[in-house]
Amino acid sequence: MSPARLKGRSRLIPRAGSCSWRIAETDTISRISHRWETLSAGVSLPLLAQTAAMCDLVIQFVEDPDRQFSMSSEAATFGIPALLVRLSSPNASSNRKYAADRSDGKQNLAVSGALAAISDMPSLIASALQAGSVEVVDVSAMHRGQLLSEHSSSLPEPRPERKKIMFANVFFAPQVIGGATRVLMDNLDYCLDNHHNDYDFAAFCADEQNDNAGSWRLDNYRGIPVFRIATPQELNMDWRASNEMVAARFLIALEAFKPDLVHIHCLQRLGVAVAEVCRERNIPYFVTLHDAWWISDYPFLTDETGNPVEVEADTRLQARLPGVGCETSLLRGERLRTALLGATKRFAVSARFAEVYRQAGIECSVVENGSSRITPQPRSGSRDGRINLCHVGGLEYHKGAYLIEAALRMNSFTNLNFTIVDLARGPGEETRTVWGTTPVTITGKMSTAEIARFYASMDVLVAPSTWPESFGLVTREALSHGLWVIASDRGAMGDPVEPDINGFVVSVDDATHLANVFAKIDQEPARFGSSPPALKGLRLVDEQSKEIEQIYRRFFEAIQVQP
Repeated sequence: MSPARLKGRSRLIPRAGSCSWRIAETDTISRISHRWETLSAGVSLPLLAQTAAMCDLVIQFVEDPDRQFSMSSEAATFGIPALLVRLSSPNASSNRKYAADRSDGKQNLAVSGALAAISDMPSLIASALQAGSVEVVDVSAMHRGQLLSEHSSSLPEPRPERKKIMFANVFFAPQVIGGATRVLMDNLDYCLDNHHNDYDFAAFCADEQNDNAGSWRLDNYRGIPVFRIATPQELNMDWRASNEMVAARFLIALEAFKPDLVHIHCLQRLGVAVAEVCRERNIPYFVTLHDAWWISDYPFLTDETGNPVEVEADTRLQARLPGVGCETSLLRGERLRTALLGATKRFAVSARFAEVYRQAGIECSVVENGSSRITPQPRSGSRDGRINLCHVGGLEYHKGAYLIEAALRMNSFTNLNFTIVDLARGPGEETRTVWGTTPVTITGKMSTAEIARFYASMDVLVAPSTWPESFGLVTREALSHGLWVIASDRGAMGDPVEPDINGFVVSVDDATHLANVFAKIDQEPARFGSSPPALKGLRLVDEQSKEIEQIYRRFFEAIQVQP
């Protein structure tokens, strides 16, 4: 549901309880030109139209039809039913007379009093929904003083407010790109499924594939608001420390939602100002650490040539991106680390990755990720008798796809097919080629449901990351879907792999070890065409999500008992 904007000051907002964030106040606007200025500050007429199109029903309270934008008419153009509540007579002079006397606050009850006075509001809403048109309720005959005296005492007491948590991450559903976004969505789905009465949620994220920098939109995911902003597409956009335009948009989102807590995941493209604004506004924030963005110019601790990059406690010693000056790198490093140290809590997604941050002088606790809740599909098996290898991490250098190509070109394999998912391609975009003697399909990114079907058609996942992966969600997913796994020996990627039982852990210094494993699989297609023994004791995402929710709960409980 989208935030509403009320003209004038209203006591409806404190009475709205957990829904109060959905209402934005502005003073009465007497000049039409000022009204346009106000709209441009936080909302535009096209955005209002888009908002109407997203609704099941539009309820509009009208005081002055001459000056008030007709959301009910806008809704009608989209075939959306509307309920129009007139709070005063259509006579403009009486409206203006009343507008001159609102400092005493009695006008504040115009909306809430009207709702209280209309005892059959549920039936009116049902009627409007059924009719699919504009229904008009005129309460102008009711004196506002009577509303104040007769109905204010009868308004129900608001229920205890649910705690409000805003997530900040580079991507958000349906733009589910990368392991961090998958983890966030799994955590959120768990909370919505099991604790929807305890929390209100919102999300702030970049808008993928929107090149109109600065534009933003409000949509929803399972009923929660999602603020999407088109961030600048530029060189080193994932490296940049901050962007003032994004900071300004985030501040507006904060003011609209008024979170009790902000949980930050990945701030690439959004920038560190998200954390800085929280700190300036005294809003506590948690940070989950999925990569090294906070402590290095290289978030995946691998340089442009594929060589490992060490983390340093002293920012003066850290490796710098080519073309980035020493002073710029140092300023970025200090700014990000200061913001990270200002977090109320910091979580590493594995014990191995917590150690990486400790080497940089950053203490953090560990909340280990869990295997995603993607339901496995029945395995379809190979159509041509070949073993189907796959790589789903994209073509970025640190994911090691170049090692797979080199290994396949080193020998003549007769029983292998290979499919690679290129996250830079759109869904369904495919290219077919041959590496050595192995047929190769390069395909585009997939939805969660498509990933399940994809795994069902594969036999072996290949994950030769050259950076020390913080967790290795993909290897755990693949094992839970019945695939064999070939994993890098760096970081946590290979942690769930039992060599020669459910997969192999290989050196990624070069392609030699990978080629040797391919040769073994090529020689034993019957074995590797069947699933390995099921992995026991695999931590599931619901376990991790439950741990996160308990942390939220304890945090809010601790705040309540503080003097």
